[in-house]
Amino acid sequence: MDDIATDLKTDKIRDNFTPSLGKDHGRALLRAKKPLFEQRLTELRTKLKKFQAKIKEDLQKHLDASREAVVKYYIPRIIEHPPDSLSGQLLTDKPTEEDARRWLNVQLDTVFPKADDLIQKMELVRIYKDVTFETLNREDFLPLIRQAFRAVNWDEAYKEFRAAGEKAK
Repeated sequence: MDDIATDLKTDKIRDNFTPSLGKDHGRALLRAKKPLFEQRLTELRTKLKKFQAKIKEDLQKHLDASREAVVKYYIPRIIEHPPDSLSGQLLTDKPTEEDARRWLNVQLDTVFPKADDLIQKMELVRIYKDVTFETLNREDFLPLIRQAFRAVNWDEAYKEFRAAGEKAK
């Protein structure tokens, strides 16, 4: 399970593709890298499904073991002092071990959880938001972009975007 958990590093994908621009601007993703980013998210979702299945399986094993420990603990006590809700269903005065086990399991069914009930759907959510012309013209934005994506020639890209924005006015 540790191998799967180690592979589920959303922060690694987030940091590699969407560096933070600070509290006011959130994170940014280069449009040209969106297909690769989506591919990494698809791979991560596949791993997440495997991880969820493994967690459910392991959790159910622990729940089953705990439930069996409860049953084993209470069987002798129920046989010695049967509750009226059990005695009222028996043809004999004294319950057998099987009677006590069956009754206990019915009682535990109403209160003991199953892994499926505890592990809800795990999903990876991403939301895209476009950068507006106004955001690009904020004094603090371009320095943050330059810092986050140092390999890009932002002077050229910024000139093209401003020209497109000015033509649209």
